Amino acid sequence: MSCPQITRIVLLIALTATCAVGQESVDTHTRRGMIAAEANNLKAAERHFAAAASLAPTDPSAKNNYGAILMRLGRTAEARTQFEASLKLNPDQPSALTNLAQIYFKSGQPDDLQMARSLLERVAKNTSDPAVSHALVITTLKLGQVLMEKGDLRSAGRTLESAVASGLDDAKIYAALAEVYQADGHYENAIPAMRLAVLRDPQNEMYHFRYGLLLTDSHAPGAGILRLQEALKQFPNSARLWLALGIAQLTHGQNVEAENSFKRSLAVDAKLVPAIAYLGVTYAERGAYGKAIDFYEQAIALSAKLGALYYLAADTMLKTANADTTRAERYLKRATELDPNLAGAYLAWGRHYVRTNRHSEAAPLLERAVSLQPELLEAHYQLSRVYVKLKRTEDANRELAIFKELSEKQKARNESREIVRRLANVRF
Repeated sequence: MSCPQITRIVLLIALTATCAVGQESVDTHTRRGMIAAEANNLKAAERHFAAAASLAPTDPSAKNNYGAILMRLGRTAEARTQFEASLKLNPDQPSALTNLAQIYFKSGQPDDLQMARSLLERVAKNTSDPAVSHALVITTLKLGQVLMEKGDLRSAGRTLESAVASGLDDAKIYAALAEVYQADGHYENAIPAMRLAVLRDPQNEMYHFRYGLLLTDSHAPGAGILRLQEALKQFPNSARLWLALGIAQLTHGQNVEAENSFKRSLAVDAKLVPAIAYLGVTYAERGAYGKAIDFYEQAIALSAKLGALYYLAADTMLKTANADTTRAERYLKRATELDPNLAGAYLAWGRHYVRTNRHSEAAPLLERAVSLQPELLEAHYQLSRVYVKLKRTEDANRELAIFKELSEKQKARNESREIVRRLANVRF
């Protein structure tokens, strides 16, 4: 969704007939301007196009040519003035509309992106040029992305939905729409949108990956397994798809099958960190803590800046007999340094201090965990125990009440799985 993609469709120069007054001189300046522009002599081109625009003040093409050169010179405000003046003289000029759209696109602000989109839609009404449709898709995607980043999921959804309704039957639009729906918790809409993205672009391996994980995350891992197995027939050497299949299988309770899929993934890409971390999870869930720690530390060696990996390794260490608590604490400290919002790491650290009767040190760690993730069930339970030991009865009762309330609302959560699941979306 970069500006050069839109730049390709801009019609920089349009040699057209001009007004009768000074006709020969206008044509001469226009031709010389074109020659200079092609030679990248922009100052000379600007001089000639400025002269042509001055000699033909009612000629929209002359103003558009002048604006195009001003834009190439980086004089955006002046270029915009020329394009707007050109459109007042002829509102349906494709070149002026696309040039002005490019200026609004570069701004990157929602209102400006919306204006760029409106300008391109005006062009699309009068032409079937695929470059215009492509630019319209890029602009719509950029607008949706910016709105999502601002947390306005509804506006992002409406933007993308209106694009589909207007006839932009594009895989990238459907994929972006699926992302918005998923972020808003509407899996019932995200799944069919992602399915349409796959149907529109079946050669896009990433779409198959996202579709499989979307089904898995929506509590339909069985369907995710089927779809990913189908995709692997098409992309048998895709490390990413083998990873997704392993995640779906692990979610479906197929630990051994998941282990095999993660190993298939690593056979294709031995440095795929999420697959290594997930192998650690499969062993940790079977009680093979030593092997799990080995895999987590392999992942750390490849990607030392991911706090989640240090947390997973430390949390597993603390489950072993004769645990190396010094190393575990060092890992937890590193995890929270790299990711200060990693609630699980604070919980694991606080739980360790509770076990070793370091209650005054455990309290701030557990308080941090519940502030980051208010529905983290065990953190409230451990915090209530700490407050009892610290003789903070009122606080203890409050945390215990929260724990009981949350217990009724949610089933047991697998924190390690949730943490490592996020790694699948990280690009390595």
